[in-house]
Amino acid sequence: MTHRIKLLTITALLLTLSPQVTAEDWNGFRGPQGNPVSSSQLPLEWDVKKGTNIGWKSKLPGRGVSGPIVVGNRVFVTASGGVNQQRLYVLCFDVTSGKQLWRRDFWATGRTYSHPTSANAAPTPVSDGKLIFAFYSSNDLICLDLDGNLKWYRGLAHDYPKAGNDVGMAASPVVAGNVVIVQIENQGDSFACAIDKNSGLEVWRKPRDPRANWSSPTTYTHHNGAPTVILQSGSGLNAFDADTGDSIW
Repeated sequence: MTHRIKLLTITALLLTLSPQVTAEDWNGFRGPQGNPVSSSQLPLEWDVKKGTNIGWKSKLPGRGVSGPIVVGNRVFVTASGGVNQQRLYVLCFDVTSGKQLWRRDFWATGRTYSHPTSANAAPTPVSDGKLIFAFYSSNDLICLDLDGNLKWYRGLAHDYPKAGNDVGMAASPVVAGNVVIVQIENQGDSFACAIDKNSGLEVWRKPRDPRANWSSPTTYTHHNGAPTVILQSGSGLNAFDADTGDSIW
């Protein structure tokens, strides 16, 4: 447990160890441009033991393979703990000092099992700059504001009890237009859905291939200006209007 907590802590540092990072938010799994490329001047070398290019480090209350996100002067991290990883954590740190600003604890409502090398906190959270959306392998989707105030909580396992697989889910959510989109593909209840980011209500849902898939959705702006989400699976790529769910191609 201690070893995995340290690994998660190090991962959080890699995106926040340099003051230059604050010039550009890293608001989700693939960053602000939807690809894993940063325009900030990041150090090419670091050493945790020697402290080289390490700004700070902090212990976390549980396991996690999710990535940290940076919004303004804050770093947000998720973790999961407890005997069965039923405890869900969202934590916020000051990007410069590493001081913990707040921590919120929740209970999972869905299946929490994951492979020993993974964790319930596998998907990376995402932000629209005002709200944080934390998603977990147990299919719990939590919306908080930047100060940690709970806006809404969706336990998707209540509606889709067969959504899960034998090693855990890992697809990270994305924000497009007025919705947050999650891709949940497995041998049971397999679907993608858009949740209104302000109310937490489902806007649309699309059935997906009933096969395990850990790819995360991505977004772009269509030539007509509509926010668009792209879903990848073993059968190919599909593009949908993010606000309506209408198929584009």
